[in-house]
Order: sequence, then structure tokens, then C-alpha cells
Amino acid sequence: MLGYYSRLASSAVLPLPPPINFTIPATEAVKYVSQIPGEMVLRTVFSVSAGPYTPGFPPGFDVDYSWTKSMKLDPRQVFIEAVIVIFRLSLQNWDATVDLREIEETASDDGRVLLSITPAPMRSALLQPSHLILTIHQATFMMAARGEEGFIGFRGRLLLRKKLLGVVAMTSDRVPNELGNMIETTNATSSFSNRSTVMDNKGAKSGEFFDRAYKTAWEYIGLDLTAEEVFTMLIDTLTSIAPHELMETLENGWIVGHSHTGDTVISINPKNGHNFTYGQVTLALVQLMAQVIAPSNRYGEMSLTFFFAGEEVGNGVLFRARRLGNEDSSQNITLS
Repeated sequence: MLGYYSRLASSAVLPLPPPINFTIPATEAVKYVSQIPGEMVLRTVFSVSAGPYTPGFPPGFDVDYSWTKSMKLDPRQVFIEAVIVIFRLSLQNWDATVDLREIEETASDDGRVLLSITPAPMRSALLQPSHLILTIHQATFMMAARGEEGFIGFRGRLLLRKKLLGVVAMTSDRVPNELGNMIETTNATSSFSNRSTVMDNKGAKSGEFFDRAYKTAWEYIGLDLTAEEVFTMLIDTLTSIAPHELMETLENGWIVGHSHTGDTVISINPKNGHNFTYGQVTLALVQLMAQVIAPSNRYGEMSLTFFFAGEEVGNGVLFRARRLGNEDSSQNITLS
């Protein structure tokens, strides 16, 4: 079932990111405007569902959503589909005119979830990857915040200064899976290679995957987590990285991503920032989902080590920042 996604693409002590106060009460995540039989029409407040490191909506940009209560979506397929589309969009410049030839319509591996993007006539030149990535981020965070009942079909009307830019929709239509290889898409848009090594990681506690000069080593290290926490954390991290150029290096920064509740965090730090790029992290996170997390259906705390040409260039940890019983996390997490 996950064959398509499988084709996608030393010790360290990592300090935790600064303390944050970040929650998304389901009652505050959306503001209802009206309700009609079988469909909810609502307007969202983005500042509620955005993580503290996530880019905000551009000035004048907003989204109106229509939710179809009778159209149930599979949560796991929704998240995988969101990661795929955000990944493809992130290969383009954040604030350039979006090229939709590879992204106009994509379907999950079994055809149960269809995501489509339709630009408004005469205004397609104004539609940017940033608009689409932030909309998908917002929609999936809203779904997760509302629990199982939140995973229903939606249509988002993208507005710029109250004029329609386009429509993003996610439905449960069954369609043939005609998608190409995501690694090939990466190769066509950047300097990454599509010659990745795919390994069977089902049931494994640790492992590694390769893409030419890039290698990522991973290991499960602690608590089990929920699928919603891990997937929304991945979506938030990819969204936070997306404004950066693929070959921009992490010489003067680190990467932090949060789940929809703020309870699950990933922190990625450069060890040799001159050779550690945002593009490598983007590719590694998508491969982590495609080759490790999704096939095994296992969700837990993990350590990550990133290599380029045999040299360790960065490391990271995916962890639960808020322990059960309000127990404080330690100030440092040791990876081995």
C-alpha cells in the first residue's frame, strides 16, 4: 500500500528550545459563520493554529473554509497527502508565482483522499507556494485540533484583499494513483539525486537511509507518541523550512517544529552549518515519513543524525516536550 511513499524520497547532547506556551483549544480553533444542512461554512483565525516558529499569513491573505460533514476522511491519509503536497510546493520559491503542473491534483496511495488546487481565472499569477502551504498547514491543524470528527472534506477559498485567488479542496473521491516519484520531482527542481536507497524498516528500532551524498541515521529512543502529534509536527516543520532556499545553509540557526498541541517538538541543530542545508532537512523528513514512520505505523520519540559526504553535519531529536502528569522535561536530552 505504501510502495509509492517508499520511493520518496556519535553521541550528542541537544538543549531543548526555549519554553513556550502553545495550545490550540478546539473551541478556539475555528469561528463559525453559518451552518447549512450537511455542510459547515466557517472562517478561521490563523493565529490560533500556527506554531510559534511558523510563518504567518501574508498581508491581506485569508482563507474561508466550507466543511462537508458527511464526507469522512482517513486521518492518516490526510496527513500523508499534506506532507506530499507541502514537500512539492517547498521545492519552489516561497513568494514566486506557483507552478501547479506537478501539484494541481494529487491522490493518496489508495485513492481515498484527493487534494486539488484550482487557481482563479485571471489571477493565477498572484498565487504563491506560500499561500498554499500555509492553507494546508492551517487546515490539517484545524482537523487535528477537533479530533476524529474534524477529518472531513473541505474546500478553502483563498482570498487576497478579499478577492479570490484560488481554491484548495480535500475530498474522499476515489481516483487512480498516477503520481510520479517524489525523488524524481526533487531531482528535477534541485541538485538532489533521485538515486535513493530504500530499506525495509518495519519493526526496526534504528536504521538509516541514503540519497547519494546525503545520509540520515534514525533511532527510536523513548516514549510512544500519537500519529496526530507526529504528523502535525512534520507538517509544521516543513512549513517552517519552506521560506528558505533549498541550498541555504544552517550556519546561523536551528530548526524547530511543533505538533498541533505543542506537546511534541522536533529540534534540528547544525554541527557543520557550512554543509548542512534546509533542502537536506526537507528531503530527510519526507524520507523519514515515507521509509520509516508510515510503513511501520510506529510513532515515538526519535533521534536523527544527518551526514553529507560521510561527515556529520547536523543532528536532531523528536520528543515529547510535555510529559504526562505535568512532569517537566529535562533541560538536555542525550542521544546515543
